[in-house]
Parts: sequence; C-alpha cells; structure tokens
Amino acid sequence: MTGLWSLILTSCQTPQSTSQESPSVAQRRATLDYWNGLYELNLQLNQHASELGASVEKEGQNGSTLAELLPKLANDFGALDDAYAKSVMQMTVMNVDERLVKETADDLRSGNEVVKHLNGMAEAAVAYANWNQRKSNPDGTKILSDIVYSFLGGLAGRPLAGYDKLNAEKASVDAEGQQILGAYLVQAQALNGIIEQERADDIKELELRAYLAKKYGVEFKPMPHVDTSNNSK
Repeated sequence: MTGLWSLILTSCQTPQSTSQESPSVAQRRATLDYWNGLYELNLQLNQHASELGASVEKEGQNGSTLAELLPKLANDFGALDDAYAKSVMQMTVMNVDERLVKETADDLRSGNEVVKHLNGMAEAAVAYANWNQRKSNPDGTKILSDIVYSFLGGLAGRPLAGYDKLNAEKASVDAEGQQILGAYLVQAQALNGIIEQERADDIKELELRAYLAKKYGVEFKPMPHVDTSNNSK
C-alpha cells in the first residue's frame, strides 16, 4: 500500500513539474527581450539628452535670456521624458519578470519627479529674473548667473551646484527676492535627493541583474547611462 501511494504521488507531481518548466522558458525569453528593449530606449534617451544639453549651451552662447532659456529647456526635457515613458509603457509585459516590471515603473515615477522639480526650478528662476528687472537690483545679474549654473548643473546630475552661493546671496535681496530664491532652492534640493537616490539605484541595478541572471541562466547587460564627464565644471 505504501509503495502504491508513493507511485500515485509521483505521478501526480509530474504534470506540475512540467507546467513549471514551460513558463520558465517563456519568462526567460520575454524578460530578456524586455531588458534589451529597455537598453535600446535608454541609448536613445541618453543621445537625445546629450543633444539637448549641447543645444542649450549653444543657445546660451548666442545670447538667449534666462526667461527664454530655462522654460524651453524644462519643456524640452519634459517632452523627452514623456516620449521615453510612452515607449516603455507600450512594451509587451506578458511573462516578463514581475520584479523587473516593478522597478521599471519606479524609474518612470522618478522621471516624472525630475521633470516636476526642473519645471519648478525654471519657474522660480524666471520669477527671479522678472523681480530683478523690476527692482533693478545691482547684484541680480551675478545671482542670475548662479541660478543658471545651478539649473544646468541639475541636468548634468549636479542639482546643488551653486547652492551655497545662492543661499548666502539671499541675504542681499528683499523679502520678495528671498522668497523666490527660497522656492528655487527647495526645488533644487528635491532634485538633488532624486539624483542621490539614482546613484543608489545603480547598485539596485547590479542586484537586479544578478537576480535575473541567476533566475533565468542568461546574462543581462548593464544599462547605458548619460556621460556627464564633460559637464563637471
């Protein structure tokens, strides 16, 4: 009787084992395809971001004003992020590893936050430019240059570039000017927090790659990242 019961249990377990192997093959293919698709989209995003940065630098050299430069930059960056998000959301997710999909969704939310804070920085900078024009503040041009530097530093992954100078210079303006600069610095600090988290996410990416490689028995290549080495000044 014991031998018969063992035979029945073994025969009942066989179909279950087969059903587990089949999804694993499908998941491996779907997950690897999804990862490679993200890789290509990130390559495109990085290329467009580099072109955007070069365009902004050229416009600044050609004499574009703060009120013209920063809103256009934030708008173009937002459009770039929106196009990237739409492309990601159109990708097939059937059989893709749940952890990969979840972390991809987290990255999209982070991108939305970056755009929000860049827009906030641009709005505050333009408000300060308008305030400076009304007040004819002699120190305004210097402070505005620090604001621009901080904004461009934010796009290059250095959102608090010029933060200490701006914070110190707040004392040289009136209450309205201080309020505007304060709003700008709040946005810059928030953006800095996101970028610091993205640095930690580089480690998360390594952990995710290791997890996927172990689970599916195939290598997942590192994602491309924007090279900011030329923007380190």
